[in-house]
Amino acid sequence: MKYRRLTLEELEAVTNDFIAFLAVNGLDPAAWEKLKSDTQKTTSLIEEFSDVWFQTYLSKIQFVDVDLSSEILSFRFTETEINLIGVRIPENIAVNDLGELISDSRIKLFSTTRNDFEDREMEIFRLLESGGRISDGHRFKDLYLAWADSQLE
Repeated sequence: MKYRRLTLEELEAVTNDFIAFLAVNGLDPAAWEKLKSDTQKTTSLIEEFSDVWFQTYLSKIQFVDVDLSSEILSFRFTETEINLIGVRIPENIAVNDLGELISDSRIKLFSTTRNDFEDREMEIFRLLESGGRISDGHRFKDLYLAWADSQLE
């Protein structure tokens, strides 16, 4: 198994996808009901579906944000690169508004790019499993503009 098995709650949320997966694998609802008594086979099918579902889902993600106690990280994923823009936050600064935070001279903006990763989707999966969240990219763009401005000073 590449990722992890979807939880029951997650499976319920993607029931239609699972039904389509079963159909592609030659199982109609009646066949699935019969197969349910074979725990090993049903577990295997659910694990296979989980990997297919995660791979498809993760391939669509472009931005992931991670908030830590001392850093705000924003990632952009392309097919060939992972770009990171981050903010290091001193302990005595409260994070209420990203705009105000970016303009504070006590914070440190940083950026890095990786293109030496083996599996884009696994990188995204690990971030999400460790508390990251899918983003629309606005934070990344705001941080990137702030970082670019800081490089001109």
